[in-house]
Amino acid sequence: MDTSMNSEEDQSLICELNDRQRLFCLYVVTGHPANEAYALAGYASGSDEAARANASRLITNDNVKAYLDELIKKAETDAVMTLQEKREYLARVVRTPIGAVDQFSDLCHKHKTKVVSGPSVEGGQVVLESQVEMPDKLRALAEDSKLAFHYPTHEKDELFDGIFGGPL
Repeated sequence: MDTSMNSEEDQSLICELNDRQRLFCLYVVTGHPANEAYALAGYASGSDEAARANASRLITNDNVKAYLDELIKKAETDAVMTLQEKREYLARVVRTPIGAVDQFSDLCHKHKTKVVSGPSVEGGQVVLESQVEMPDKLRALAEDSKLAFHYPTHEKDELFDGIFGGPL
């Protein structure tokens, strides 16, 4: 996660925090419970109860709270796909040959493996059959066309008439 801040106000906010406070914020934003983030940031506490109380106190610190809010806001912004990213993904769906997608590909939509035959008494091999599904290429074309405003938004066969020269 990129935690860089751009404005002067953001930079001054970072300067007002010490290293452990910044680490604490990063651990909290990445999903650690506050008491765990407190310990991971290097704060010493005698017990879990003390860590919980100290972490709770730290979270209410105005500077820490502001930095946490800023990190959360930035994380939410980074989590949203841009139009370009969506169109690049759809282009990969359309352009990637079906045989090139395996169970480890990010284009693998669904994967099933089943045993076709098992070992025999004589030490035969286990044979597995693997089925991989990827997103529908025609649907990816249609979605990309919507994003590019290449056809009317109503769903009709005219879309495919224009692309393929006739109805499917």
